[in-house]
Amino acid sequence: MTRTDDFFKRSKAAQATLKHAILRSYLATFATATGTRSPGHRVGYIDGYAGPGEYINDLTDSRDEGSPIIAMNVARHQSTLKEPRILECIFIERGREHYESLSALVAQAREEGLPVEAQKGDVTKLLAPAVQRFQSLPLLVFLDPFGASLPHSASIPAVLGRSSDQPTEVLLNFSVETLRRAGSRIHEEPGAPGREGTLSTMDNWLGGVWWREHFSDPATVQDAETAYEPAERITDEYARMVCRESRTNVFPVDIRRAASHKPLFRLMLFHPKPLAAFKFNNAVSSGNEKWRSLMWEMDVELAQREDARNPQPGISREEETRMAMAADPAQVMDDNVEILKDNIRTALRTRPVLTMEHDFGLIFGAATGSARGTHLTKAWDALTEEGVTQPRKGSSYDWAKIWSAQAGVSFS
Repeated sequence: MTRTDDFFKRSKAAQATLKHAILRSYLATFATATGTRSPGHRVGYIDGYAGPGEYINDLTDSRDEGSPIIAMNVARHQSTLKEPRILECIFIERGREHYESLSALVAQAREEGLPVEAQKGDVTKLLAPAVQRFQSLPLLVFLDPFGASLPHSASIPAVLGRSSDQPTEVLLNFSVETLRRAGSRIHEEPGAPGREGTLSTMDNWLGGVWWREHFSDPATVQDAETAYEPAERITDEYARMVCRESRTNVFPVDIRRAASHKPLFRLMLFHPKPLAAFKFNNAVSSGNEKWRSLMWEMDVELAQREDARNPQPGISREEETRMAMAADPAQVMDDNVEILKDNIRTALRTRPVLTMEHDFGLIFGAATGSARGTHLTKAWDALTEEGVTQPRKGSSYDWAKIWSAQAGVSFS
């Protein structure tokens, strides 16, 4: 295998690295938080496009965890907590070979006593009954289709429209790439092979023909670059439509192969409770740390190839890259802390108290997805030393009500 092959395969793995890191962290957070008051400390989880459960990594020949293995590991850990949570999982998979692999993994987990189940079939038919199984429990639904998702009428609004007695959230990996590719089909001749089927699938997925207008100008589909702009506008409008219909909020995360690339997917959490944004942001921040680490590894590989092709005098490109890589975490920390401090100072000019529930966007701003609670604590303590904010109330401080200005502080 050549270094070029290695680099390409690692770039493909980058998108899964961020997605799976976020899922792993947030599913644990969701189960721990919502299971506190749920009946029997039970929490539901549905994976609508489960796949085989694990994959062979082409780069290392090792087995990588798919979303079902991630969920089962979370369930296993939740059962060991001081106040155990029972994470009940349903994995839906249509493909025969993938289902057979998934079913074998689920059978092993069931022997351990984990409440997990694999279902073979189309998520369009199986999702509603699966949701009904968790009628009285908190529920997180993960939808990660390869391409278009299930029809809009049967998907997110339907799931989020269940009783508000228990928390319900949907984590959707929305394919911007599928939109980009489909846009060009609008301008094909009627009767072109596959055209009507593709457009009909897109209409069902997106809840109507409204999306076609964004590609009405043939110039928008001249090449991949121009097609991304309307695809991203459609993605934004779809998220707004779901929020209106389900009365939820959305937290979007772009999934890319590299920092300079256009997003292939947008991972979106639809959540009714505003405070969920802070908790999900922590998961996104941790995931982005892992993603940046992988990006640095790719940069090192590029530097190694360039050094081999064209050595430079003095310090090598690889050494330069590794030094920058080592300094990156501290720089990210410093940058995030400064952004948070500036945001809080600005916000406190117009209000005496900030709450995470209502002011998450004001507090995090441009640092959303990069900063998390660790950075917020440092920013808070620094502002307290400056006499701007009141001291934290210990390590168990309620993050829902966090900031208040020191008495007599002037921001004029």
